[in-house]
Amino acid sequence: AFPYNGPGCDDESPEEPMITLTRLDERELVVNSDVILMVEASPDTILTLVNGDKVTVRESVTPKELNHFKLKNRILNL
Repeated sequence: AFPYNGPGCDDESPEEPMITLTRLDERELVVNSDVILMVEASPDTILTLVNGDKVTVRESVTPKELNHFKLKNRILNL
């Protein structure tokens, strides 16, 4: 699953802005969660970053994690 552990997840640790993901070619990628604009699960997980770049990763995303990013985007776009 997508390695997010911020508010709304069962893990009670403080939100960690940096997350480690795996590209489709097995290379590791560290992303600041604050620069993730959108997460799509179709069937691969595609991240759209605030600069417009898209990154496809091996990790799946749960509905709870998708809801977190939707809420975060709504707050940031107020």
